[in-house]
Amino acid sequence: MNASDRLRSVILGALLLPLGCGGNTSEDPTGSGGSAGSGSSTSSGGTGGTGGKPAVTCTYGTKVEDCFTPEQAWNIANNPPQGGDVVGNCPPAGLVQNSCCNTAQAGWEESGQCCYAFCEGACCGRPFSVDGVLRLAPAVPREDWLARFEPADERSRSIAEAWLRDARMEHASIASFARFTLELLAFGAPPELIADAQRAMADEIEHARLCFGLAERFGGRKLGPGPLETGAIEPRSLEAAAVAAFREGGVAETIAALAARQALERASDPAVLTALARIADDEERHAALAFRFLAFALDAGGADVRLALESELASLAVPLLETADRALDVSAEVFQSAGRLSPAELQEAARVAVREVIAPCARALLAGAAPAPLGSRAGQRVRSDAFSSG
Repeated sequence: MNASDRLRSVILGALLLPLGCGGNTSEDPTGSGGSAGSGSSTSSGGTGGTGGKPAVTCTYGTKVEDCFTPEQAWNIANNPPQGGDVVGNCPPAGLVQNSCCNTAQAGWEESGQCCYAFCEGACCGRPFSVDGVLRLAPAVPREDWLARFEPADERSRSIAEAWLRDARMEHASIASFARFTLELLAFGAPPELIADAQRAMADEIEHARLCFGLAERFGGRKLGPGPLETGAIEPRSLEAAAVAAFREGGVAETIAALAARQALERASDPAVLTALARIADDEERHAALAFRFLAFALDAGGADVRLALESELASLAVPLLETADRALDVSAEVFQSAGRLSPAELQEAARVAVREVIAPCARALLAGAAPAPLGSRAGQRVRSDAFSSG
């Protein structure tokens, strides 16, 4: 059984649906009939501080523009060089990623700020966003988030930075599951879903520790998460929560689960094998949890939730995860042995996940869902006091 077959079986088994929902389907969610990895974003100008706003067209994903102070921009680019305080000069777009691991397509300065354009696709884990703004804690010097590994025989900044990006995403996933748990309580979800959401949050804490530890193993820097700006969390309707769960869990975490399994199959570093074996198993359960919540939402929300999910499935496309190969300071073989996939391999994992897991399982879920019951809670909204303490 290959990785995509395994993941599809995990999800459909959790939903108690027939496992033969099909792998390679005749329906291509990309609408292109080919690999989404061939599509890319085009831009004029790709560095920060160019002084003019370049044009950016996203072949895949949605164009998103965001501006930061120079200090914030350098923190996003994995902290100021040599730990100094940067007060000017924006980092090049190629060094800046948003909280979904998407590299900036272009950058420019505007009113003293560093501005960047991203082609927003799926995250490399379960994302955390507030009012549509993705949140990610900066990496700061600290030791309490480090899983302990022996230093690698060969140091590599490329490998360390890749694991650090994952660590920050895993840390943000903790907040995402915390919010998800509150929403489950507010929607009257069964205790099994709430317990598994709590377990998933604990998983993400350990994933973050493992990834921060691997970043130190290969890079030698003791880093952990700084403060995460959560902001006010507004209540959402059940159909809005279902759409968010599909995007963040059904799509993003399913892709992350398949990518982790493929990275595990190709890795050879002993510490990486230990970490990825845990992460791959956990991410598969998290992807299944997202689909289990969708089944609950369909039952509780009826027609409104069904229409929202059908719309999401109809517009489902392979998200753009990476835009270009990064310059490596090690060979591709060493990079792979450290549990890292190349941008092309990540994009192919996303294509396979959408075509062979996400789309067929979503169709099976919608086909197997019961009709909307009388007196359903479609369109219900979480009470305004649902997130209050006490």
